[in-house]
Amino acid sequence: MFDKSFEYYDRIYREFKDYHAEAKKIDEIIKQKKPDAKSILDVACGTGEHAHILTEQYGYNVDGIDIEPAFVEIAQSKCTAGEFSVADMTDFDLGKEYDVVTCLFSAIGYVKTIENTTKAIGEFARHVRPGGIIIVEPWISKKDFEGVGNYHLKTVDAEDLKVARISYSEIIGNISRITFQYLIGADGKFAHEREVHELGLLTNEELAGCFEANGLEYDFDEIGLMDRGLFVAKQAG
Repeated sequence: MFDKSFEYYDRIYREFKDYHAEAKKIDEIIKQKKPDAKSILDVACGTGEHAHILTEQYGYNVDGIDIEPAFVEIAQSKCTAGEFSVADMTDFDLGKEYDVVTCLFSAIGYVKTIENTTKAIGEFARHVRPGGIIIVEPWISKKDFEGVGNYHLKTVDAEDLKVARISYSEIIGNISRITFQYLIGADGKFAHEREVHELGLLTNEELAGCFEANGLEYDFDEIGLMDRGLFVAKQAG
């Protein structure tokens, strides 16, 4: 998925994504829902930016998994005390449980279908301790998906790196497809890369059903971390 852009991922997203504010809100949720929590598993951890802040600023012990090997390597370099490994969120077994399991930045959308989402949430539930919580940031639903047929531009304009990323969005059935084109200038060279990302367009009601199918009860924050909402779940009863 991010096999072409992993090297520049942090530089691109730090231009518009406030990881510190998001980590602060995650900490506030944990303090409210599971105040004695010490350990976090960050599913689809990406480059480990949330994990790094939650470790360094808030004192959690954070492990992570991601399907992209390059991301895992970067995350491990940032969070040397944690354990980061390559794994598919729909089928993994780390042999341990955590106080909190997170899946942020709409990464749950990459599993695409209700069946796979139910499997993924089941894996989250299997890795959370009794009394622990699961925090999932959903992708955008079909009716709320904006920018279809539109082009969007993100840039990095630093002395050592220039990146222009143009994205084009479309809907195919219940899948949102986003094509990224990158023009990169660095180290005296130019490069052009292309990635295609596909995420399932589940409604919040469908996603809620995936929690319920795994015996979980949940609260839903309509705003969440970046106006996409946020599910906070635990075992029912």
